[in-house]
Amino acid sequence: MTHQKNSSDPRSAKDIAYQFLLGAVLGLIVSLIPWVLIAPTLTTWNLTATGIIILFCGLLGALLGKQFLNSLMRFLESFPPVA
Repeated sequence: MTHQKNSSDPRSAKDIAYQFLLGAVLGLIVSLIPWVLIAPTLTTWNLTATGIIILFCGLLGALLGKQFLNSLMRFLESFPPVA
């Protein structure tokens, strides 16, 4: 019988770092959606908000793991494809 990974198994530092980076990349994609749609001017406020979204998604990815990352991926998949 093979061992199935339970949610109670401790995550390694490598897994946490990987999930932080994956969350940050997905946060970058989410924060770039308004930039593509409305093309705002490059202001300090816009850059700060983008950085906060990226860090927030990275932290949630590291803390909540696959639950958050799967939810974020489903959100991004809900957008229609750009042709």
